[in-house]
Amino acid sequence: MIYASQAEKMLPEGPINSVETNGEDDSSLDLVALRASIKRTMAKSALLLGSYYYAAFYIQRALALLDMDTVYFYGVFSPGQFREILKRYPLLQAESITATIGVLSQTYVSAGKYDLAKKILKTEFVALSYYPVDFLQILQFMISLYQCERLTKPRKKYKKLEKNLIGICRQRLQKYDVTLNSLDIRYIGVAYVSVIEININRGLLRRAEELAEEAMKFLEYINDQKTMPKIYINLIKIYMHENRYFDCFPILENLKHRVESLDSEVWALYYCALLTAMVYKFKGVVDVSDEDKTTVHDCNEFVCCWIKHWALLFRVDLAFYTSTILAVW
Repeated sequence: MIYASQAEKMLPEGPINSVETNGEDDSSLDLVALRASIKRTMAKSALLLGSYYYAAFYIQRALALLDMDTVYFYGVFSPGQFREILKRYPLLQAESITATIGVLSQTYVSAGKYDLAKKILKTEFVALSYYPVDFLQILQFMISLYQCERLTKPRKKYKKLEKNLIGICRQRLQKYDVTLNSLDIRYIGVAYVSVIEININRGLLRRAEELAEEAMKFLEYINDQKTMPKIYINLIKIYMHENRYFDCFPILENLKHRVESLDSEVWALYYCALLTAMVYKFKGVVDVSDEDKTTVHDCNEFVCCWIKHWALLFRVDLAFYTSTILAVW
């Protein structure tokens, strides 16, 4: 966000009309597209920080620079009309519009506005059909569409949509050297996490476990510290559902050395799993090993921190679940 603000100040004044061309200058540097990309970067930063209001604000500014106000995406024109309008733009500006619409749809999905997101995704599909930006936006589009459809109509199966999402991920992994596309692999990991979590929620545990084990194979290549813990946590959920408590311990051991760097929600879920597994382990046990005593001490410290500082900072469902686990402990 800071670097984007500094870059914006360094730009010279551009043309007033965003659709105008300036001959040789336009072919070498499109200031309008560049300014819009900076605003889009600010929107992405705000989205990652969880500030959906500011993300939407910067998206509005980016599209306004491109003469494409967000009001146009709410039924003002059809996808066919949008296609014709998009063709009138210079290539860089058309690609910038496509990329910005992608950030807008991600913002709505993250904010839980699924009906609005589905409307924007229809427009994004048209834009991607004519001006595809890169593999990452296409993959993010499919993830957003999958999440919207699954969460708005949870009883529907959407086998074809899930198959296409996993299929494009597998195709990408087979086509390119995995050591050269770490960012692609991270986003593929995000796609797998989305599919795994929804399969767990639907009770399709075997399918979810197969996908989790498949994801672990390619995520190990880049040692992704953000996505791998989420895969681990989902595997633990599967084992808990099936009462396979002792299968949890190898995964908990892998997460043990990463506890300090975990995302706050994953961190809480890690301790929930650890507490549950330890309660099961101690059933009928009289003597506790020194290693287990250390684990118990760490668990008790987590309980103290949760009660004093963390309980009110998490979303309600996770806070309730964690508090229930602690009560059993």
